[in-house]
This record gives sequence, structure tokens and C-alpha cells, in this order.
Amino acid sequence: DYSTPRICAVADKRDGSGWLGIVRKDGMDVRRMPLEAGQYFYVATYEENVVTTGLTGAFTAGSAEEACRFMLGGGVFAERTNPVTAVAAMARGEGFELATLDAAQG
Repeated sequence: DYSTPRICAVADKRDGSGWLGIVRKDGMDVRRMPLEAGQYFYVATYEENVVTTGLTGAFTAGSAEEACRFMLGGGVFAERTNPVTAVAAMARGEGFELATLDAAQG
């Protein structure tokens, strides 16, 4: 009923590359993003629904759970009025530490 866009991100630890994408009712946008420690890129379902390197900020989360909490209320996300959920993956050794958090549990 709401035509909510879908967001996806992929990180490749082998070469340090990353991609960010969004599928909207009117199209799809996927871009390779320059990954760097301490920096995030974002896309939002309605407010900023085009992938660009201009949607960025400083990021200091030390765990996947901290990253989820940041996405639900830290930095630029503190301005959002209706957060729903956050999903994060933090590089750890050979793999990733994963976390999810619903805003209602936050």
C-alpha cells in the first residue's frame, strides 16, 4: 500500500569495495561507494532516496549493535521521525558481526 522502497548494501572484504542500492517505485539506483573507516554513506526510503557520495557522515560505532542504534537515532538519523528497523554488518577477522534492531525495541 505504501510503495516503500527497498535498500541494500554489499561490502567485499577482499578488495575493500562496497555498493549501496535502492529500488523505488520509479526506478533503481546502485553505486559503488568508496569505503573508509569512520565514515558512512546512507540512503533513506523517502527523504533521500538517490544513492550519492554526498549523503555521508562520521561514524564511530564499534559493534554491529552500536551501528544499528546509530541508524535509529544518531547523527543525521536523529532528525527522522519514523524509524522502523536497522541492520548492520561490521567487518571482523575473516567474516562479519551482524545485528538487527527494531525501532520499537531501541
